[in-house]
Amino acid sequence: MDAYKVLGLTEGATEEEIKTAYRALAQKYNPDNYEAGPLREEAEAKMTELNEAFDALMGAIRTGTPVCLYIAYLHIYSVVK
Repeated sequence: MDAYKVLGLTEGATEEEIKTAYRALAQKYNPDNYEAGPLREEAEAKMTELNEAFDALMGAIRTGTPVCLYIAYLHIYSVVK
């Protein structure tokens, strides 16, 4: 997963740019905006992807870890959990 691409950002985006992009996309793809059906399922899948990308980028910023390593950490953590 390219977390920057998921959020429509370029590498090296600031924390504020990440938050702004996430908020805009979260509003757009919020499953509550769609009634039950295939569009709601797609929105739920997109929100999961957005949340993972946001968590990866913000976690990398907070810890000072490169994004690719932080994504690997999140993947390993989710498998072990």
